[in-house]
Amino acid sequence: MEDKFFVGANKGLNIVLSLVMLALLLYVSLLYSEQVARQEQYEKNDLFQRVAAQASDLLREKVKPFPVLLRSARGVVLGHEDISPANWSRFINSMGLDYQSLGIIGLTYTESVFDFQLLEYLQKRGQRFNNFRIFPEGVREEYMVVLYLAPEALSERIRGFDISVEERRREAALNARETGKLTMTRPISLLPTEAHSLDYLLLLPVYGDGWRPDMSLREERAGQFKGWTTLGFSMSRLAAEVIKEIDKGLRLQLFDARTGDKPIFDSSPAAVDSEIDSSGYQLNAVLSLGGQALTVRITPLPGSVLADVLPDYDRASLISGSVISLLVSVVLFLLLSSRFTAVRMASSLLEQFAESETRYKALFELSPEAVIIHRKGRILLVNKAALKLLKAKSPGLLIGRHVMDYVHDESKEIVLERMSGSGDEVMPFVEERLLRCDGTDFLAEVSGAFIQFEGEPAVQIMFRDISGEQETRFEAQLSRAVFRHSHEPMMVTDADGVISLVNPAFTEVTGFDADDVQGENASVLSSGYHDDQFYEQMWQHLQKEGEWEGEMTNRRKDGKIYIQRAHISAIRGLHGDITQFICVMSDITEQKKELENIRFQAMHDPLTRLPNRVLFTSEVRKAVASSDDHQSHFAVLFMDLDGFKPVNDTYGHLLGDKLLIALARKLSGAVKQQDLIARVGGDEFLVLLKDIEDDQQALAVAERLIALICEPIVLDGHELHLGASIGIAVYPEYARDELTLIDKADKAMYQVKRSGKGRALLADKASDLPVESLSVLQ
Repeated sequence: MEDKFFVGANKGLNIVLSLVMLALLLYVSLLYSEQVARQEQYEKNDLFQRVAAQASDLLREKVKPFPVLLRSARGVVLGHEDISPANWSRFINSMGLDYQSLGIIGLTYTESVFDFQLLEYLQKRGQRFNNFRIFPEGVREEYMVVLYLAPEALSERIRGFDISVEERRREAALNARETGKLTMTRPISLLPTEAHSLDYLLLLPVYGDGWRPDMSLREERAGQFKGWTTLGFSMSRLAAEVIKEIDKGLRLQLFDARTGDKPIFDSSPAAVDSEIDSSGYQLNAVLSLGGQALTVRITPLPGSVLADVLPDYDRASLISGSVISLLVSVVLFLLLSSRFTAVRMASSLLEQFAESETRYKALFELSPEAVIIHRKGRILLVNKAALKLLKAKSPGLLIGRHVMDYVHDESKEIVLERMSGSGDEVMPFVEERLLRCDGTDFLAEVSGAFIQFEGEPAVQIMFRDISGEQETRFEAQLSRAVFRHSHEPMMVTDADGVISLVNPAFTEVTGFDADDVQGENASVLSSGYHDDQFYEQMWQHLQKEGEWEGEMTNRRKDGKIYIQRAHISAIRGLHGDITQFICVMSDITEQKKELENIRFQAMHDPLTRLPNRVLFTSEVRKAVASSDDHQSHFAVLFMDLDGFKPVNDTYGHLLGDKLLIALARKLSGAVKQQDLIARVGGDEFLVLLKDIEDDQQALAVAERLIALICEPIVLDGHELHLGASIGIAVYPEYARDELTLIDKADKAMYQVKRSGKGRALLADKASDLPVESLSVLQ
């Protein structure tokens, strides 16, 4: 049969059909080119996000040790009454710091010196350091003097520098002292010789154990506040180190909300923002230091591979698709014209397609990232990197298996949630724990995308092992050194409070060796002083806030009770659940005793150990409030001894002191336990009589005290005779406040002195002129 009925017999129709096929194939090529361009854009964006995230993580890792270093330095300072250069050097050497990599300019201990302490301080430091001086020179109310510095090569040049002359450093130092917390300055320049240097200074206050948040400036000047441990670092160096280590063409900009909306640092200041932003790539990371949040914006560096703007269509795919479309159209035309020629052309095209598929498979196999393609969880294809990472000897061990077989139990919920997503979603990078064929697990960074494979929907998964990135070598060495050499006791427990690790300082303070407490609950230190409510509130605060700080009373191994200040921090795991607790402690028993002794001395007469005027006035103030509440009366007696000066002049001050002590004992035993006797001068005493009925009762007590004082006292073989003059004021009839009440009693006493001594007198209720005493009226 002849071919006259074959469609190719009509030349015009052949051309029309060929052109229609060409247009259709060109349209398909355009769609395919657009899809390829989108995939390349996605892969490039994915690369940027991974590189930017790696840069932000590296930046955080570099600043993460800063608070630990400052607390360690504070622990070393508090561990010595006056830290010596040798102790400071041992501490610094134990850290093994890489200043350049961490961007650290200097770690210092800076002392607080008030103007009235200056001469004594200069003399003291001059004995230890030759030619010691404070600079810049000038008169200031408070000096903030750098005493020790690391690296130690700069110590001689910086020692004695007063950081308070610079406003931002002084502002941060005062804020740290007032809040008791780690504080960071606004941007400063610690490296003036380096162009565009952006530096910060972290300050951690160093207080004595008696410090409290409401402490007055006067008490701080008395020695409770010691100074600051400070750490200066260069954000410029840190950014340069990060860019150097990443080496992927990134631009880093730093924003500090305290200085406005414009960047305070730019690793590429000459770059134009519009050139970078046109790529649409940007990652913002937040660095939290010293109570401040610094925003780091990471964008591609103009001119780098990451900053190249890709076209909307893939040129190679479009050209190849167009060529193929043209070839197919030509083949169709030839086929329509000659079936034999068409068969030969089709055979050639099939060979080209096979070659193209071979190239794609080669790229898939040679990818350094582990790649798995699965459909509905069943593995369809794996590359060599995936086989190596999962320790599978051949693809056959994986193909056909379900992907959940290689997911650890703790990550299965995340994987199932991601697999349930729609086909239009791109799966972002997450951390998942996966399983190898031999049963071992590892932490992986996983991303995925929904694709078409062999004409049907499938999922392409890319993953890599990041186990080694979880804990840096420096952090491990630093943590061990701090834990081992810290003078503050430290204890690590699991989430249930079972002790897993203690340091030597813990053994020194508590008496418990590591073998004694490891595996035991932290309650082994409990003294029974605190009730269950105390520990329940502490536990709730830890669960909510992640840390707790306060004082508690514990028991040593030998049974002795001691008071400790503890700071407990919670350590959270991969999914935010608490896995461990770290407790840093300090023994403040002796400080507590010393504080109580100081308080007693401040409120009592050192000779007779009776209350002094300050304590007496405070008690009168309380009596005023109580009297107003209960409608009661009380009296103040102002007593002056008659004849005491001749005793001092005749027998000397030593016998006079003994006489005052003996008289204080007699007076204390002559009043009720609720009443109060105070010595307010050489031979002057004040008496507070609580809950009296009227002024006559107070007058009667005064007359009895005069009679008691007039009784002879024998000391060192001498019979001594004294008298007393007493002024009396009763609340509320005679005055409405404590100072006026004491003043009226004082004036009444002096009226007695002027009128002959040796008696008691009631003050006038209406004026400053006293009235006659009961004994005179009778």
